[in-house]
Amino acid sequence: MNQELPDLMDRKRNGKTSTRRGRPRPCGSACRYLEITLPAALFLMISQNFTLAASDSTPPTTPVVTDDGAYTTSTNQLRASWTSSDPESGISEYQYQIRQDSTTGAIVVDWTSTRSPPSKSVPNSVTRTGLNLLQGKSYFFAVKAKNGTNLWSAGGYSNGIKVDTTAPVGVQVTDDGITTTSTSQIHATWTVSTDPESGVADYQYQIRQDSTTGTIVVDWTSAGLVTQVTRIGLNLIDGKKYFIGGRAKN
Repeated sequence: MNQELPDLMDRKRNGKTSTRRGRPRPCGSACRYLEITLPAALFLMISQNFTLAASDSTPPTTPVVTDDGAYTTSTNQLRASWTSSDPESGISEYQYQIRQDSTTGAIVVDWTSTRSPPSKSVPNSVTRTGLNLLQGKSYFFAVKAKNGTNLWSAGGYSNGIKVDTTAPVGVQVTDDGITTTSTSQIHATWTVSTDPESGVADYQYQIRQDSTTGTIVVDWTSAGLVTQVTRIGLNLIDGKKYFIGGRAKN
């Protein structure tokens, strides 16, 4: 006897047999039913196919947001990236916001999705262009994540990035006088520089021959945060003039 699927009903009425699918209707003595015992392997396969997915009642983790550092020289764009997770239903969308001065300051860019339909990708970074950022101001990213059951995470925040488009105050360099008897070393000092936005991170010096635009003997070299240098190991030529340039980096 051929076995049908377990939801088949074999119906006999007036000597005729018809087979139909679906739930049996009450028909009293006019009906007879076919009972089928499923093999264990087939039952297991069916039960696995109908396993229900676990519900997700928890939001994604709060995003950890990273911007491009403490300072930027750009006045028209900002960039940030972030991480978040949801082990039950995954991340379906991210939105970001940009504020000025603090995480509760003036809104520069209100909540904006990183998705670009019809694409199904969910970018976890953004470079926002076309901004009008102000010199000396700090900007903060906020990011929130949405999971597969439309629950939103709490907002995560960057630690702020300050706009600094101005160079430090120039330094004044002083060497050891009009002449030197050494052909192997030069010494110079320079004044302290300042930078009100981001401070001074490094001093550098350069040595040229004949003029301030002449042949480079030593190209720009870091001196750290000290305000003097004695450069040794040189091969200075008798009768030539040498010029030491100095600069500060913020």
